[in-house]
Amino acid sequence: MGGGMGGGMGGMGGMGLDNGMQAQQMQAQMSRQMQFMPMGQMQASAPQVPLGRAGEHVGDRVKPWTAGDHYGPVLQPFLIHKLGAKPLLNPLLQPPPDDLGREYLKWDMLHSPNTCQSSKDAGNVSWSSGRGEPATFPRVTSIVLYIERQLASIQINAANKDVGVTCGDVIDGIAHFMRRIVTKDEVDTFGAADKKMAVTAYRRHRSTAPGMPGGALPREMIRMDLLGPYTVFGGVQKSDGLIQRRCNSDFPCAFELLCIQMPMTQSEIRDLQARQRAEEERRRAREEAEVQRREEDIRRREAEVQRREAAQETRQRELTAEDAHSSSGRPGRSVSRSGSTAASSRTSSTTRTGITSVSRSSSRRTPAATVETISDDDDQ
Repeated sequence: MGGGMGGGMGGMGGMGLDNGMQAQQMQAQMSRQMQFMPMGQMQASAPQVPLGRAGEHVGDRVKPWTAGDHYGPVLQPFLIHKLGAKPLLNPLLQPPPDDLGREYLKWDMLHSPNTCQSSKDAGNVSWSSGRGEPATFPRVTSIVLYIERQLASIQINAANKDVGVTCGDVIDGIAHFMRRIVTKDEVDTFGAADKKMAVTAYRRHRSTAPGMPGGALPREMIRMDLLGPYTVFGGVQKSDGLIQRRCNSDFPCAFELLCIQMPMTQSEIRDLQARQRAEEERRRAREEAEVQRREEDIRRREAEVQRREAAQETRQRELTAEDAHSSSGRPGRSVSRSGSTAASSRTSSTTRTGITSVSRSSSRRTPAATVETISDDDDQ
């Protein structure tokens, strides 16, 4: 029995030695494989967990702007209103800070949303990092945006109800809204100045000017045209005053869309200054020409008055000389002169009568002055 037990123990001891040797061999083999394994494969072999953007996790807590459908509930706006919650906006959508130290979005809404860029990306890179981040915290299924210059609101719905409204949904929803056709009723609510601004923007947006979409836009007026020159995305912010005027209540899921004017480049500033100087020079030239024309007109009128006065004085001297010569003559010659004067008077009268009749007949043959002839004379 003892031998059996000893044999059994010896067998077990032999089995234990064999397993230990196998474990040592496997460990040595794994060590050799890890030494020759590339670093990328070692990292890939590690289990992956959704961490969102770098630095999102602090211990066992997750930052509110982590992308994905597994970080908190998605609430409907009416429930947010009932709970009295105040959703926070993603800093990526907010207006740029004064020091431009925080990441923000740059986008001219005249163009498609794929031209939107992040302030941290290179100039030729389209915005991609952060598109899937939630637009608000807590997450909601929809939000409403209002613009100060327009009465219509922008409804932004979540593309995925399990994720909620994302930053990408906001940009895509704004782009879709700006391409909508404007109705006549909406245009009629605008004042004369706003209508003129919209017409000017409509023509500029469809021109061949640099940076304009031109013929890519529809022939009809769209909501983008109603913004005038304020076509740049300026961010989304909470504006209690505007929301109160539009909603008649403090709706928690309503925000203001800021639309700003594209800042001019140095080249555009120089061109504008050159155009302003040229326009100022043309204005001064017109004023100087008008002053010279008026001075010449005054001199011409003064010369005409002087000519008439000189002619009148000459005629007066001639009449005075004739009267003096007539009064110093003989009586007979005076009578004769009187007779000749009477005859001359009759002849003059007859001549004047004939001239008058000719003038009257001439006036009857000449057509009356019209607006066209007056304008022609004025043009000459």
